[in-house]
Amino acid sequence: MRNHISYRGYLPLLLVLVAVGVSYSNVLTGEFMFDDDRAINQNPLVKDLRGFCGSLSPSSLFVPAQRAMTTFTFAVNYALGGKSVVGFHAVNIFIHMVMAVAVYFFVLRMFGEPPVKDRFADRRGPALLLTAVFALHPIQTQAVSYIAQRSEVLSSLFYLLALHCLISFSEGGGKRAAGFYLLGIVSFLLGWMNKEVVVTVPAAFLLYICFFKGREALKKAVLGMLPVFIAVVVLGIIGITSLRGSREVGFNADGIGQPEYFYTGLTVLVRYLRLLVVPSGLTLDHDVPIYGEFLTLPVAGAFFLWVCLAVLGLWSLRMKGRWAAHLRISGFGILWYLLILLPSSLALPIIDVMYEHRVYLAMLGVALVFVMIADIFSWYAAEKLKAPREALLRGLFLAILITLSFATYERNSVWRTKVALWSDAVSKSPMKSRPHYNLAGSYYLAKNYQAALGEYLIAEKLGHDNIMLYYDLAITYGQLGRRSEAETYYRKFMAEKKGR
Repeated sequence: MRNHISYRGYLPLLLVLVAVGVSYSNVLTGEFMFDDDRAINQNPLVKDLRGFCGSLSPSSLFVPAQRAMTTFTFAVNYALGGKSVVGFHAVNIFIHMVMAVAVYFFVLRMFGEPPVKDRFADRRGPALLLTAVFALHPIQTQAVSYIAQRSEVLSSLFYLLALHCLISFSEGGGKRAAGFYLLGIVSFLLGWMNKEVVVTVPAAFLLYICFFKGREALKKAVLGMLPVFIAVVVLGIIGITSLRGSREVGFNADGIGQPEYFYTGLTVLVRYLRLLVVPSGLTLDHDVPIYGEFLTLPVAGAFFLWVCLAVLGLWSLRMKGRWAAHLRISGFGILWYLLILLPSSLALPIIDVMYEHRVYLAMLGVALVFVMIADIFSWYAAEKLKAPREALLRGLFLAILITLSFATYERNSVWRTKVALWSDAVSKSPMKSRPHYNLAGSYYLAKNYQAALGEYLIAEKLGHDNIMLYYDLAITYGQLGRRSEAETYYRKFMAEKKGR
């Protein structure tokens, strides 16, 4: 049975890109948010492109926390347009569009591999459907609309480029294969200059070979990956060493050790999956309970779920029958999701256990499963309704395009102003102190001092551990003419400062 959808040229892909542009158009004139100030406005390297280039050294290039390539793109943005937020947002959206095209061609290649290609005579149909889901899902807004997370999109783009080149290397020989191998290594290193997720490229490459290539390709892949594995180990040591003393990420992160992070991460993977299936409750600041023991229902249940899904993913390699190709691709998608999130959600402790931008590349795996399920149901629906599959799948493509575009446009409305963003976060995480604190700061910048005071007091009541809260309360009371309270909180600030 074959998929006979006929798409002329690249018009449908262009339609997806246009939909991306429309979906993100309302964020173009938005404000710098959260870490944007630290990464851009308060970063002297961004404001001096020549100085930035002159400061580069081998050590700075390969320390992941430096985000060398991302910072370089910010510096170019600043050199061309200054602090104009439009240019920064436009570049983020453009990179996301390029990533969508990369996803399309990567999936197109996957659907053309020998074990599955007989089921997908016209691969472009499912590839376009998947690209639309990936590019327009509202969970992607945090990676695209949050300017500082350009690093996530760039690292994902170089991740796919490295993977594509390494797969091409495994298919041929001679100078052409050597060229692809070299380009794959370069892409891997460029990806590392944005984010650490690229450490999983060798594993993703071997996973792809196991699912879609033969044993000969696997032997060549294992030998070819040895230098890359060595590079991963070296870069990993550099990365972990560079985190010494950090209180936000690494094995000395405040308040969370590796066991707690792993246990909590298992539940976070379930939360991400829920948001990918039903994108309700998206927020910049999730309130996630920290689990210190394995033998709790959420942790043990999540562990059992992921073990079962991982086994199912591997077992799909042995499945035969009518839907073997769909199950194989779905199995790859499950393992891809787990692999991509392994470093950020399970391995290396980060003080913030859940951020939606971390699922940017991982959602490709979930999208693969969705498209395979949709393709299977289209066969049954066509048989039952006596309708052409072409019409059903075209209808699904348009429905996905319109529905997700609208949802993403709506989600982007909260990225227009600081007050809107943190008001949304407060509504989703009302018992977490930080959203209230940041909403208060947003109100203060908007000169709404009474509203700022109310949020600061809530943040204090919920136990904010930032001594700057006392200082902020002092100056807010001062703006309201309440001198006595201002002096009280200023003394608290000075006492806390001396005690640290």
